[in-house]
Amino acid sequence: MNASPRIKSSLLINLSAVIVIWVLISMLGALLFLVWIVRSAAEQQVALEGDVIGSVATAAG
Repeated sequence: MNASPRIKSSLLINLSAVIVIWVLISMLGALLFLVWIVRSAAEQQVALEGDVIGSVATAAG
């Protein structure tokens, strides 16, 4: 009779561990997505600044 509560407790612990791991993986994925967004925005900003500097240099020259 003692085996049944122990099995239920073990299953509950395993389910909790799976949920925690799933949440951590989801957070890691979201972090990587945000890093990708910020990196692409930074590259666009650098390209835009390069175009502005080039046009100013052309106008001044």
